[in-house]
Amino acid sequence: MVYRQFCKKNSKYYTFISKELVEYIDLNFSTYSDKEYRAITGLSMGGFGAFYIGIKNQGIFGNIGSMSGGMHPEEYKGNWWIGKVFDSNWKEYNIEDIAHQLIGTKSNIIIDYGVDDFFIEPNRKLHKKFLDLNIKHEYIERPGVHSWDYWNNSIKYQTFFFSQKFNKE
Repeated sequence: MVYRQFCKKNSKYYTFISKELVEYIDLNFSTYSDKEYRAITGLSMGGFGAFYIGIKNQGIFGNIGSMSGGMHPEEYKGNWWIGKVFDSNWKEYNIEDIAHQLIGTKSNIIIDYGVDDFFIEPNRKLHKKFLDLNIKHEYIERPGVHSWDYWNNSIKYQTFFFSQKFNKE
């Protein structure tokens, strides 16, 4: 029930994650503030959120990831209060519909799904769209479902991917 309290249209999570949290971390910790050394990722609907924020803030995040992300929220508008969170202009939120904003990006992108995850089919379409648009990305399908067992393993892949990109510089 806590989730319902925070999922409101007037939520400030977008600016909190993309602006305030980034500023706080850079002010209070020893970080590299260049986008090449900053990554955003998440799992399930957090995977969608990370991807959405990463696309909209490519000058802040040079590395974008998703683990089992619900990248096409319109398909799930009747679940998890999604219809109450987003307005009715789904084309602004469906990652496939805004994928063109990544054309020519220098962002490093990783997308990871279990083959038995209920979000897999829309993400296969997204993967195809990225290929059609010539958007460089890493796409992984491994055995697994939409679960913590999968994500506990997936985070290792994502961490390795990001660390390789950070160390490349």
